[in-house]
Amino acid sequence: MNQLVDRKSWWSVGILNVLNNICLNVHFNSIEISGQENLPADGPYILISNHYSRWDPPLVQKVLERRRAIYMASPNEMKGLQGAIIPGIGAFPAVASRAAYDFILNQFRKKEVLVVFPEGNVFRDGTTHPFKPGVARIALNCQATGTNIPVVPMAIRYVENGDDRFARISIGKAVDVSEYVEDFKVDSTAAIKTLSNRLHREVCHLKLGLGLMHDRGTVYVGKPVREWIPRIQDQVSA
Repeated sequence: MNQLVDRKSWWSVGILNVLNNICLNVHFNSIEISGQENLPADGPYILISNHYSRWDPPLVQKVLERRRAIYMASPNEMKGLQGAIIPGIGAFPAVASRAAYDFILNQFRKKEVLVVFPEGNVFRDGTTHPFKPGVARIALNCQATGTNIPVVPMAIRYVENGDDRFARISIGKAVDVSEYVEDFKVDSTAAIKTLSNRLHREVCHLKLGLGLMHDRGTVYVGKPVREWIPRIQDQVSA
């Protein structure tokens, strides 16, 4: 595969950010963001979210404000007019290749943010579908080679009331990948699956906090890790 090239520039990002804000202000009556303090102020990180609507990427762009980022996009999203425009804000095709991994590492060195919707597609049934292994694989490979890349979970909810449209966004605390590295060195496949499940659970928990109940079973079922025990107890006592 040919080497991937970052096609965004200061002017393309600036213009598209202005257009993005205009479109969001026209479409939504209100956009509420909580947990923005959980976004690292500096350095690279991975931002993940559920994927319910084509409005998800524009909302992520608003969350990031002026920070430069790259977006992992599905092959379908890289086609047509959309495919001609979105590379201007840093979108690139989501393909498992050495070229893609090298491209991501290079952008991390520039302290950029990698945005991924780990479900791999838009799902409108309200359920957060199992995550693809790409995010966990990237984060663990980076950590194993000495580069700490935290993963920040995020959840988006849309509310429509007649002609009124609202978006609510919840950003969780960053997941420290380092605790999975030793397992990754022993059995990479198992460690990637474990971390993917943890990240999926984090997003489901944020959705539950937004009042979306479809993933309630995912939050409570299974063996809780240390970080989850207080949260599950709080939910049970609520």
